[in-house]
Amino acid sequence: MIFEGTVRDYFWSPKFIPPILENAIMEMLNWTAESCQKANLNPELYIKETAIELQLGLVNYIYDHMVHLDQVFRSKGNRKSVKRVEVYDDKVPKMHKLVEQYAAAVNLISVAPKETATAQAKQDIPPAKRWWIPTCFGKIIEKGLYIFTKSFWDSVLERWGPKQ
Repeated sequence: MIFEGTVRDYFWSPKFIPPILENAIMEMLNWTAESCQKANLNPELYIKETAIELQLGLVNYIYDHMVHLDQVFRSKGNRKSVKRVEVYDDKVPKMHKLVEQYAAAVNLISVAPKETATAQAKQDIPPAKRWWIPTCFGKIIEKGLYIFTKSFWDSVLERWGPKQ
């Protein structure tokens, strides 16, 4: 396979990876909010932490991996012979902003009813419940990569897979 022209354009197009990544981001933020509700925790801090982990973990990892694949495919194995695609000027900041917007929306949806019902929702989380953040970091990245990978292959098979 030659990685140029239409194939490469589609690989970098906003219609291929970004929607898959957006889906994973939204599912992870919703999962965080639901987990907080089940544990009777104020989700604000956890949603913020999840957003940071998604930005620094999932988004950066996916785009770094895309750059690596692009170099390998274009160079036919000697990736240092071709120039890297710069994603940190445009693509990554856009996705980071999208994570922030989704996190704010999920936070508003999940916190709003509790804030009107009780002033306790605005208090900091007690130290005894702070274990949740480091414990769930691995789960957040693992689940995000799972969702991303599944959506990625569904998209690839839909576009280039066997036609029925």
